[in-house]
Amino acid sequence: MMFAVDFFSVQAAVAVGVLYLFGWIIYCRFFHPLSAIPGPFLASFSRAWIVYKIWTGDMERTQRRLHKKHGYLVRIAPNEVACSDPEAIKIIYGSKSVFTKSDYYDAWAPPNDGYVGHFPTRDEKKHAERRRIINGVYSMSSVLESEKSINSCTELLCESMRGFAKQQSIIDLGLWINM
Repeated sequence: MMFAVDFFSVQAAVAVGVLYLFGWIIYCRFFHPLSAIPGPFLASFSRAWIVYKIWTGDMERTQRRLHKKHGYLVRIAPNEVACSDPEAIKIIYGSKSVFTKSDYYDAWAPPNDGYVGHFPTRDEKKHAERRRIINGVYSMSSVLESEKSINSCTELLCESMRGFAKQQSIIDLGLWINM
């Protein structure tokens, strides 16, 4: 008798799991706030699709194909949309944007709770304070004045990366980016 109860418990658990998955798919495909944005079927309810594409190194080409097929907006995960509209850059990334930075930017922060630089700062108040301090550095005249130094640093980075590639070394790119 104990075996029969266990068998039915397993059946019930599987049925609940399948029902939940079916409900999640229905919600994501038809009722989710991003459901009207086209994209791959699997991407609408699971991150498995995007993880696989990134893992295989094919995400860039795939996104280009999807934008060619669907237009400027493509749903690439349940809560993620890729936008290829050049006009949207100012709206999304502008200083007065209503959009907040996602946890994607946490990967650019230094390890061990070090000083979080301008780029990965997610706190809008801190970001605005830092932007005021460094805005002049990004003016065209300042960039042109610093061009030799920028080129020198870029060449040094590329040279180091070529060396690592020749040696087939595994590196932590995050450490190089945060230098």
